[in-house]
Amino acid sequence: MLPPPRKRSSGAKKRKICEDDGASILETRAKRSAAPKRLPDLEAKQEPYPGTTERQSTTYATASDVTSFASDRITTSPDLFDEIVVASATSKRPESETEDRSPVAEVHRMEAECITLRIAQDEMKKKVEKLEQESDAARSREVAAYKKHTAELEDLSSAHSRQVAALQACRAEEVVRAREIVEELDRVQKANTDLAGELHAAKAANKLNVEQLTTELETSSRLRQHLDHQLQDARSENENMKSKIAAAQAANELRLNRLTAEKDHQSRSQEDLQRQLRESRAEEQDMKRKFEGVRAANQLEVQGLTAELEKRSTLCRDLQRRLQEDRGGHDNSNNADRIKELQADLCRERNAREQALRD
Repeated sequence: MLPPPRKRSSGAKKRKICEDDGASILETRAKRSAAPKRLPDLEAKQEPYPGTTERQSTTYATASDVTSFASDRITTSPDLFDEIVVASATSKRPESETEDRSPVAEVHRMEAECITLRIAQDEMKKKVEKLEQESDAARSREVAAYKKHTAELEDLSSAHSRQVAALQACRAEEVVRAREIVEELDRVQKANTDLAGELHAAKAANKLNVEQLTTELETSSRLRQHLDHQLQDARSENENMKSKIAAAQAANELRLNRLTAEKDHQSRSQEDLQRQLRESRAEEQDMKRKFEGVRAANQLEVQGLTAELEKRSTLCRDLQRRLQEDRGGHDNSNNADRIKELQADLCRERNAREQALRD
């Protein structure tokens, strides 16, 4: 009797596959093996089948034990290939019987298919890593664009600050000029007040000295006319100063309006830049969502491949069990026909799965 199958240890390392062909891998491992490993006692004590010699019965029992041992060890031992090679080497069957009746070749093909699925899984992992690298590069570009926009906003802010400082300086100059104009008006008003005082004093003197200044009436009249002319000149000068002040105020208003328009334009430009920044952030979020969708699809595909690999392993074990059951109840010719039928069914199922994977 064969020993129960060993459980795979949690620390078992994955085997590295050097070649794609399963048969060449077996040959390479068999050549590297310095001392072949000893398997459990495979010489099962069975009764000869009807119509066979004792030697043929012993050979068939040995092949059955090798097949059963390989099917039990296919998922539990990391040295599966070496054990199959050693078991095949210790069997006493001729090459013709090995090719026709032993399911080792079918196991080899199933193992090659498992290797192909592992290679496809590694390729999917490489694709996922490539997509992650592309996403990181796109994120880096978005960050660089964001920094560039931030620098432009800072430049616009500094320019706006300089313009505000220039506007404040202009306002300060206008305030100084307005103060000078007010002081000049005060001087004119003071002169007018002084002239009015002199006129009043002259009138009082005239009233007090009516008799004395009667002879000087014409002179006083001429002096009064002269003072009237001076007063009119002062009033005209005051009107001119008022018109100049109004013109200066109008110019200041125009300049203030122009600066206000420039400020509004800068505000609109800043809003446009902020809108572009929000759009770029929205695009980055869309790219992140797309990447998450692609990664989820890749994970689902990897899970499907893993499930397919487990399904194939289960199918292989079921095939070995069915072969053992068929060999236990039929003769050699019926077993050969049954093996061919099972191989044809397995080939059809494999083709159907490959077609489904391609679709």
